[in-house]
Amino acid sequence: MRILPNRTNSLFGNMPYIYQKKINKWSLKKITEKTKFLIVDDKDGQLGMCPLRRNIPIVVYEPEKVFLEGGKTDIPLNIPNTSDFIFAKRNILGFKDRITTELLTTKCDMINKNYYNFTDENKYEYVAACHSLDRDSNIGFSMEYKINKLKSNVAKNGYIYLEYNVALKDDDYETYPANKYLRSDEILKYFDLNEWTIITNEIAILKEDYTPLNKDRKDVVVGYLDAKKSPTPKKKEIKQKQNYTFYDTREEKCVNHSYIINGVLR
Repeated sequence: MRILPNRTNSLFGNMPYIYQKKINKWSLKKITEKTKFLIVDDKDGQLGMCPLRRNIPIVVYEPEKVFLEGGKTDIPLNIPNTSDFIFAKRNILGFKDRITTELLTTKCDMINKNYYNFTDENKYEYVAACHSLDRDSNIGFSMEYKINKLKSNVAKNGYIYLEYNVALKDDDYETYPANKYLRSDEILKYFDLNEWTIITNEIAILKEDYTPLNKDRKDVVVGYLDAKKSPTPKKKEIKQKQNYTFYDTREEKCVNHSYIINGVLR
């Protein structure tokens, strides 16, 4: 999977290529007065900056105030001449700082709450969550509950994008708790194909996406799902025309047929 340069300078790494490609396509074709996206657990704007720069209004849920408003938090500092890190208190730019600098505040509604504890009955054309399912603060919610809640906010014919951690061993629930790590292909059981069309479903190991702030990804594979809220199209049955060759014993009536007369192939 191709990763584009980090254009948001997020502490949590690059925005996924699948996601950015989707936003780029959307911004060219589908922006209307009613268009609004929902981004859950966006931290310091890892996903949110992309649609905002394309004039797409968003609603963002983020429970950690420091990621929205900036301030001091523990961030990793590289130990010189090593690949190790230590954590130290440093001031960081918050999501608000970023959108204020780029004059994008009118398009962004920030909610400093845990989305899974909050009732939101609105429907959105696009719902995106990057490592929300496996975030430590969300372990108290079952995987089924989290996914169903995200699905419930997708409008008819809208889309959902999920990026999540996948357990290396499906039967190891001690190292990979069920409420934090999905099993291989488990994500599919939450999407009824009578209601959803799966566009992308893949897993990959992305070493370049690893940072000390998302260190859990180092020991797992990362899953990506892109789906549309509409029934999966059924394959049309193609009725092939039967080609018949009609012929009789008279030479002049034979059509597209090889035959032998007096030992000669005609």
